[in-house]
Amino acid sequence: KMKQVLNATENGVGLAASQIGITKKMTIIKSDSSSKDITYMINPQIESTSKDKKFGREGCLSYPKTYAFVERFASVEVSYFDQDWKKHTVEYEEGNILGIIIQHELEHLSKGHCQIYDWWKDPEGKKKELEERFKSEEEQEESTGGYEVVESEDMKKERELQEKKEPVDNGS
Repeated sequence: KMKQVLNATENGVGLAASQIGITKKMTIIKSDSSSKDITYMINPQIESTSKDKKFGREGCLSYPKTYAFVERFASVEVSYFDQDWKKHTVEYEEGNILGIIIQHELEHLSKGHCQIYDWWKDPEGKKKELEERFKSEEEQEESTGGYEVVESEDMKKERELQEKKEPVDNGS
């Protein structure tokens, strides 16, 4: 049934069982909407993640025509059972769209909805929240040129010498 629903969508690349009223921890994913190659995942779970996160634009079959900028781990390692109950552990490295898709689908399974819901519910609030977050990062980058400013030992000594010098009286 999940395969039938996913293939009936125009742009769908993943579907969690909970999205169609099935109360099982299952999801199916595919690399692009036209692909017939579907990965079935029973009891999927993230085993490890990268420290790095990336922002990307996502949509969701539950919230048609709603797109949001969502932060995801750059890479993830996922374990699951396939439809024949064979266990798999797969690492989706940065740039592999399937890693993003599985993170999205696991949100449906764990929270009941995904981050797109927050944008669908309050698009102006989420936009303002994102602008504030990046505004502070941009201000920091502007003040340092994007680099961490660390005073060298030579500069530190020079500054200390300048601070110790007394003003010269030139008779004025």
